[in-house]
Amino acid sequence: MKKAALISILGLAVVGMSSAQSRSSFSIPTTWTGIIIEGTGPNTWNLALNGAPTITWNGNTYDVTDVFGFWLLDNNDDMSAQGQNSGVWNYNENYSGTGGIAGYKTNPNKGVTVGNSRDFTFTQVSGSAETFGIHARVSLNNVVETFYFEGDFEDPATVPEPATLAVLGIGAAAVARRRRNKR
Repeated sequence: MKKAALISILGLAVVGMSSAQSRSSFSIPTTWTGIIIEGTGPNTWNLALNGAPTITWNGNTYDVTDVFGFWLLDNNDDMSAQGQNSGVWNYNENYSGTGGIAGYKTNPNKGVTVGNSRDFTFTQVSGSAETFGIHARVSLNNVVETFYFEGDFEDPATVPEPATLAVLGIGAAAVARRRRNKR
């Protein structure tokens, strides 16, 4: 009897822990194309997969087949959000540890597919979501995998690497110097 109760409690703990990913689950890709995230209203974001979406990460460019998770990501522990299940999409959140996530997920094969879009509406969002995250099914050389990726609200189509940002900064400084010297 004690063993069965312990197994039940452990099963509930595992179910509770698996209801949402943690902030550290998300990787930052080098670039992506065809994945559009736009704020469309108060507490609403639209995710669209256009054309032939791709994600470049770890030196590989993956074809995106579908997205079955969308989250607001918090880096500095000031975000709070609420939502409710919507059809096959389940609301989930996880504010344990540093940062937090709040968003929606569904089973693979029921997510947003290429050529389609979906609105994700939260009933309440306070504080700030610095970035967003998606759970995508991707393919490379006919090998299908799923990854959690993080994108920037400012320009989700391109996520520059730190080295690229440094080169852009040096270029901007050179242009500013040249303009100053011409005066």
